[in-house]
Amino acid sequence: MIDTTGRLGRENMVTLVIRMAVPIMLSMALQAVYNIADSLFLSRYSLSAFAGVSVIQPFTQIIIAIAIGLGTGLAGVLSNSLGRKDEKSAFSSIHSATYLALVVSIFFLVVMEVFSSPFVHFFVDDRDTYIAGNEYLRLFALGLPFVFLMNNFASILQSHSQSRQAMMVQSSGCLVNIILDPLFIFTFDLGSLGAALATVIGFLVSTILGYVLVRRLELGKGSFSFALIKRIVYIGLPTLLVSGAGPIISIVYNKLVLQYGVEAMVAYGMYLKMESFMFLSASGVSSALVVIAAYNLGEGKIDRIHSAYRVSLVIGWGTMLLGFLVFQVFTGFFVRLFTTEGGTLYALGILAFHYLSFCFLISPFNIITSGLFQGLGQGFRGMAIIATRFFVFLIPYSFILSHFFGLKGLFLSYFAADLTNCLHVYIQKRMAFKNLEV
Repeated sequence: MIDTTGRLGRENMVTLVIRMAVPIMLSMALQAVYNIADSLFLSRYSLSAFAGVSVIQPFTQIIIAIAIGLGTGLAGVLSNSLGRKDEKSAFSSIHSATYLALVVSIFFLVVMEVFSSPFVHFFVDDRDTYIAGNEYLRLFALGLPFVFLMNNFASILQSHSQSRQAMMVQSSGCLVNIILDPLFIFTFDLGSLGAALATVIGFLVSTILGYVLVRRLELGKGSFSFALIKRIVYIGLPTLLVSGAGPIISIVYNKLVLQYGVEAMVAYGMYLKMESFMFLSASGVSSALVVIAAYNLGEGKIDRIHSAYRVSLVIGWGTMLLGFLVFQVFTGFFVRLFTTEGGTLYALGILAFHYLSFCFLISPFNIITSGLFQGLGQGFRGMAIIATRFFVFLIPYSFILSHFFGLKGLFLSYFAADLTNCLHVYIQKRMAFKNLEV
């Protein structure tokens, strides 16, 4: 029997958004800390190991984005079923999502094992960098089934208003990872291979804990449904694009940045590690909004959806503005985490942090509004604004601005794309709310 309190439909909205978002943000924060620690360890092990993992990181992030997207889709479908008190649909969505997670993860596991070598070689010519990237990617692939199942378990718990348990699932593996990283990288002298091994073990621990916590919900048996699979994918696609389009663009960016040298690539990698930490608020609030909006849509409480969106924007935008100021004021501190003061690498790191972080001023509007669309089951709107942002504006800006202003222009292209896309996001948001009132 499903055990849900119904607080999603009656709790004070500010309290609810914070209560739902904070555990998500904390688990993301721990993941960000792991990413930073992982990079710090590798940068101190060897520049080749750090560069090799940085080069293939966009590809691993794309796969993780797919897992997160499917998990978010499950959260949307499951929360809506709970709001409608439809237990049969809720149980079947869990069963179908589990089957989908296994099939998709095994498919990508095979693809990564087969095409790892040519993929890494496409980006790098340096032998040591190639070996580090290839070793990491092939071992990372073995943990993919755990990545997908872990995200599903966290989504099930989140949909049952058990945010703290969901946080435990996602954060436990990160803690294990952080502990094992220095042991495998330095003590056993495994370098990038050790970083990948620690990552896979962390995924396994999170999956086991998630399974144990979900079993306590005493869920009923469900049946496989292609219709529910389609809904899960449809709702999850915007999150997939939000999380995955960035890494896809990073692949293009890597090629452009590498034109300015390996040190420029390392500086860009430094920023990406710290950026994930700064996007915690917007991403956490957006994930919480998916669940809140889907549940209240199921109960027909449109006023609470409006309220949830407004509160989410205030929280997300306020914290991202603070993050922008921190990046601008304490740039040197962040860069010195990766390299000593002075020299070309330090100067390039300062440049990357200063100009890439301008996107913090606009991107929360895109991210949180996309979460709203997912919760309303209008995923095509989220896909439209994300596709426009990345593929209509960002890619052209990247080539144009880098041509005229060099590396500084390339780093400003994210901000230019977000700013240009604002009108489109606003129009889609107005249309989404108008449809609810019909």
